[in-house]
Amino acid sequence: MRTTPTWEFPPRVDADISATATSAISGNGGGCGVSLYAERDMIVDKIAVYVHTTTVAGDLTATIQTVTGSTFAPSGTLYHANATSTVSLLTSDDAVWKEFTFAAPITITAGDTIAFCCNRVSGTFTGSLLITRSYDTKTNIPALFNSATGAMTLNTGRIPVFAVHDTTLGYFPMLGSTSFIGRATQNVASNTTPDEIGIYFTMPYTARCRDIWFTISGFNNTDSIRVRLYDASNNVLFSQTNTFGTSYTVTTAGYHAAIIPNGIVLKKGQSYRATIESLTTGAMTIAYWTVGTGYPNVHPSGGWTQWTERTDAGSWTDSATRHCEMFMRFDQIATNAPAHPRIG
Repeated sequence: MRTTPTWEFPPRVDADISATATSAISGNGGGCGVSLYAERDMIVDKIAVYVHTTTVAGDLTATIQTVTGSTFAPSGTLYHANATSTVSLLTSDDAVWKEFTFAAPITITAGDTIAFCCNRVSGTFTGSLLITRSYDTKTNIPALFNSATGAMTLNTGRIPVFAVHDTTLGYFPMLGSTSFIGRATQNVASNTTPDEIGIYFTMPYTARCRDIWFTISGFNNTDSIRVRLYDASNNVLFSQTNTFGTSYTVTTAGYHAAIIPNGIVLKKGQSYRATIESLTTGAMTIAYWTVGTGYPNVHPSGGWTQWTERTDAGSWTDSATRHCEMFMRFDQIATNAPAHPRIG
């Protein structure tokens, strides 16, 4: 284990991300894309793009490109000769995933910085095309957009809703957040079904967890909750009961934190649950993100997360189409983990 700058897993997703905004690709050859650092070797055979609105039919091409310059903008050069695929969009292609399959799987080498892009094919469009995007002011992730012919320009924080298919992992979202296509809330109280909710996850690396963070609204200062961490056998590894207004750390971003005094080491490949249980009848509101059907929240490093819930300490129910606004912070990580575990 080595000390690491605070690492968050799952990658933080909160109200500062607008998963339902759109970006227009209005010109011939216009497009959008996102650059990222590959933390692990990947074999990518297809990409999916979430299309919001297509007003006129036309062709769209998805590519994997090399990057250039200090902004890591797409260079226009294919990462591999097979890293291109074109599909035809119909006027009925609104609020749908469009899948682009490459002629042969593309091997991406750990440590490379690459860009996933999609562009309108010149001459095939006369109307507008809207691609759903996330807007992440917390992490300021580099993503790149243009709406006319020419080089893509840097637009920090705007992440097109792409999902990438690895032949081993299956589909995973870009940067942990961008397969989220909507936001909703769940009221939780001691007399509701469920009364305990959270995240069910598998660790991508062995690391020491120091605290569990989450957002809650609508509570009174006398309301109490219990934050717990379970292993795969439902053994309680950590439990902390807190009353709002008396024993909570509240950040300027509206987060609440349950601090684990000595930390707990969570092991790579092992499954855990981090949950919030209401202990009072006053309803509290917890936000979650909806995940595109068929595109579960798997992370490029190999870990994954799901929504989990139960009532009256009964059996757990898990869902791959939800993601609770909840994450953990780690201060030590396995020596064989990447130096900068930035994308999961």
